[in-house]
Amino acid sequence: MATAAASAPRKAATGALTGWMWTWVTIGVLVVLVVVGFLVGIVSSLENIDSNLAEANTAVSGAGGDVKPLPAHIADINGNLQAIDTSLKPIDGQADQIITNLTSIQGSLTSVDGSLKSTSGTLVGTSGSLVNTSNSLVDTANSMFTPLMPGDTAHIYSHLVFSANGSAVYTTIVDGRILMAGRQLLTMDEQQILSEANRGFLRTLEKIRS
Repeated sequence: MATAAASAPRKAATGALTGWMWTWVTIGVLVVLVVVGFLVGIVSSLENIDSNLAEANTAVSGAGGDVKPLPAHIADINGNLQAIDTSLKPIDGQADQIITNLTSIQGSLTSVDGSLKSTSGTLVGTSGSLVNTSNSLVDTANSMFTPLMPGDTAHIYSHLVFSANGSAVYTTIVDGRILMAGRQLLTMDEQQILSEANRGFLRTLEKIRS
């Protein structure tokens, strides 16, 4: 009886230890599983990073043939700047030539200005003859020039622009040759031209009717 009573607490203690042991084992297994899961995730991420780095390395290696080092770019820029500097240096000589040309143009303009000034008296002198141009280049006695302010050339110009037509032309001069004087053609036979025009019209009419 005493032995049975003494063994009962031992069994209870052994059962409690066994229960705690299984509890800790379970917790340990769970911890290991969690750690393993984290490690698997980390390994997968590292593999992805390694793959991306490999692709980047391939891309950079492929572009290496097209990429020029910075010193080479600087050397090209220096060469271009030297070429520009060489092109700009002759401008001094060009400037002298430009000044010479401008001086020559100024002299020509001064000469032209003098010529224009000398014609002012001539233009003033012709103002009176322009008023009386009847039976000259333009027939100002025509009704298209009525009314006409005597001695007012501006009034003649106004009638030429706003009133006159081709019938007011009395004489025609082209390239120094008088083609028409007193409304008479001098270089061609007007009657012959009119006759030929009528005959051509009749020939065309006959062709249309036939």
